[in-house]
Amino acid sequence: MGTHNNVWQYFDHGVDVPLSDRAGVWQIGCVLSETMAVPFKTFTGTTPEGSGIGATEEEIIDALGQPDSRTTHDHGIIALQYNRGIKFTLQSGWVKEWGDEARVHTILVRKARSSEFRGGRT
Repeated sequence: MGTHNNVWQYFDHGVDVPLSDRAGVWQIGCVLSETMAVPFKTFTGTTPEGSGIGATEEEIIDALGQPDSRTTHDHGIIALQYNRGIKFTLQSGWVKEWGDEARVHTILVRKARSSEFRGGRT
């Protein structure tokens, strides 16, 4: 574990936890190792429905239903936001085996709904 700019970083689990003086722990980030500037293992946990790092947009929607919002950004980034406190960020190009298909590389779980997530496997 390390800390950087008020973020607890659990390198062996693919998790970062930003802190704020006002809200304390307000979010948990679950990441693909290739997206990090420092050595991180990829998060291996899933939502109760089985969605995790590497899932496609179709797989997430099949498991969780239509998102409350879907936004696209530069470089082919897709964000699927669910009001229950989970946001999936997808993009192609991070893992060679994924080809050109956008897949989840980051999952953010907001404090109010962190119970929607179960722990990763190491």
